[in-house]
Amino acid sequence: MKINIFLNDLVISILVLFCLGLIGCTGKELPTDLPRLYPCKVRIENENDKQPVAKAVVIFSPQQGKWSAMGETDENGNLLLKTNGIYTGVPEGKYKVLVSKLQIDPIDATKELTENNMKVIPLIDPLFGDIDKTPLEFEVKNTNNIVTFQVR
Repeated sequence: MKINIFLNDLVISILVLFCLGLIGCTGKELPTDLPRLYPCKVRIENENDKQPVAKAVVIFSPQQGKWSAMGETDENGNLLLKTNGIYTGVPEGKYKVLVSKLQIDPIDATKELTENNMKVIPLIDPLFGDIDKTPLEFEVKNTNNIVTFQVR
């Protein structure tokens, strides 16, 4: 029995909670040190067939500064990035781009899925999820930013 778990949703949730803790945000009020944000629409495609990659987690990690942006692609492989997973848009600057998508299967299909009975299968080459190895980069500018990345 194959089980696709919403691990990507879990990763996003953990990142959002982490960011909330970092900035002490309990409402929609912007942090005073948050720079101006610019729209950044991302599309993730499979490099072989150019088909959209749904449910991929995308993180823009700043090459300078402290504000990262993240989100999860929809069924069409698109997402609008949110800084710290909360604020729509991304500060201007250069970013390393991380993309990951995982599937979790039980080791023994006859038993319940638990921490001791699971294997994590990357559905995107782990290279794209490694901050030191990802070939993906993007510079957010003070305009509407639209970019397509291809992964394998």
